[in-house]
Amino acid sequence: MGLWQDLLDGYVEGTEPEPLVNQKLGLGTLDEWRPGFVSKRWAVDEDLFHGRALFGGYIAALADQMLGLAAMTVLEDGVFFGTTNMSINYLAPVTGGDLVVEARVIAHHRKAMLVECSFLVEDALVAKATAIEVIYANRDN
Repeated sequence: MGLWQDLLDGYVEGTEPEPLVNQKLGLGTLDEWRPGFVSKRWAVDEDLFHGRALFGGYIAALADQMLGLAAMTVLEDGVFFGTTNMSINYLAPVTGGDLVVEARVIAHHRKAMLVECSFLVEDALVAKATAIEVIYANRDN
């Protein structure tokens, strides 16, 4: 394991503070990770509703977080990454309950990876996101 994976362990164990942006947005962290996969259960917060359903932009923020965390599961030390393209399809309104969020690496190449994220409420798929994560050799590239 490397630095990225140690950070993921810290998130799951609660020994590593979540990034400030995640704290401010109330995104929470992880319940589980393994190479190529991350998951969490998030209690839907009605304060984030637009009308009678969870604001779609908030689902997009959760997707961006989880897609990035999935990417971290397979990154090597000394490598950084960034989202260059993200697409999300909203399939049903999220009106309450627990949202199960799972993300996985679909393809991992030297300079980029494809990741996808599924959102489920009571085993029903309510949204699906995909992203391209570009891999950088260092922060200056």
